[in-house]
Amino acid sequence: MENNEFRPSQAVNKAYLKQSVGETEIIGFKEAMRKMLKNVNANESEEHNKNLVIEFLSTAFYKNTNAINTNGKTDAAIYESPDSIHSDSLVLIEAKGPGRPDMAKRAELNCKALHELILYYIRQEENKNNTKIKHLIITNCYEWFVFDKLVFYRLFLANKKFVKEVIDADRENTTDYVYGQVIRKRVEEVKHKLKYSSFGSAMQPPLF
Repeated sequence: MENNEFRPSQAVNKAYLKQSVGETEIIGFKEAMRKMLKNVNANESEEHNKNLVIEFLSTAFYKNTNAINTNGKTDAAIYESPDSIHSDSLVLIEAKGPGRPDMAKRAELNCKALHELILYYIRQEENKNNTKIKHLIITNCYEWFVFDKLVFYRLFLANKKFVKEVIDADRENTTDYVYGQVIRKRVEEVKHKLKYSSFGSAMQPPLF
């Protein structure tokens, strides 16, 4: 099976790698990361850890520029402007608590976290006509899996038969049925093509 994982340095647009980062930005990023990791709690609810992700991203990268909030059932979304009511989502995020069995793993991506992200993506682009999504993320604060929207489009949305099956099942059945009986089957068919970038570790990293 081909290696579908890219290192962040391979996945990031080369133009971004040429941009300088100031010391103040680096310190702010470290402080936001340290605060998030310090407060991760495997015994807390998924909501607890989701809020940590939102706070981290808002503080470290998007303060006063992009709203980060929920979007329907989606755990979190990065919006194209500070106004989350009148702007579209650019990034969809599925947040899990550490140690959860439904979290993505490098050895097994065909899991509930990915199934949820695929359903949220289809709801956004097919049902709400939001074509501005650029990336999709799964994280438990320690590990991050980042997918390019074009990969999701080619493997999932471009397959109109699959999209119809998802939409019909989403309308008539529980989400567990959609994930387990419809989306899981499609992921199994295309997982050898499911390219992504990942970073972090399942174990808690040092707090700098």
